[in-house]
Amino acid sequence: MGSRRLTVAQAAKYLSTSESSIHHKVNRNSIPHEKDESTGRVFILIDELEHEGLTEDNHRYSSSEPSNTERLIDTLTRQLETTQESLEQERAANRENRRLLAAALERIPAIEPPDTPSEPRESPETASEEPYSTHHAPPMPGTPVSDAQRKRSWWRAFFGLD
Repeated sequence: MGSRRLTVAQAAKYLSTSESSIHHKVNRNSIPHEKDESTGRVFILIDELEHEGLTEDNHRYSSSEPSNTERLIDTLTRQLETTQESLEQERAANRENRRLLAAALERIPAIEPPDTPSEPRESPETASEEPYSTHHAPPMPGTPVSDAQRKRSWWRAFFGLD
C-alpha cells in the first residue's frame, strides 16, 4: 500500500481541517501517525489508496469535532432562537395586558358632570389673620372688625409681613 508521511500542517491542509484538530486526533490515537524519536516531530500517515475518491464530507479522517466557525454559528443560532422565544412571550404578555385593560375600562362607567347640584354649596370661608389666636373671636360675616382685631401678630411684624 502507498502511504504518505505528512507533517501536521501538511496533513491539516490535505484533510481540510485545522492543525489543532490533527493534534487532538494524534493524542486520542484516532489517526495513524508516527513520531520521529530523534527530532520529536509527529508525522501523519495517509493511505493514498483509501483516500482516493473520498470527498471532504465523507472522508474517514475528517474532523468529527465541529470547527470554530460551526460552533459559533450554532451558538448564535441558539441565542437567536432564545431571543425569538423571549420576544414572543413578551408579545403574548403585552396582548394579555391590553385585553385586561380594555375589559377593566369597559366596566368603569362614564363619568358625567351633574346637570344640577343636588345640594347648595356652602359659602367659602376665609381664614382669619390669626388662625390659632385664642384671645380674639373670629369676625362674623357682615359685622365690622375692630382695630384691635386687625392688629398684626408679633411674628408677622417680625418677618415684615402685612
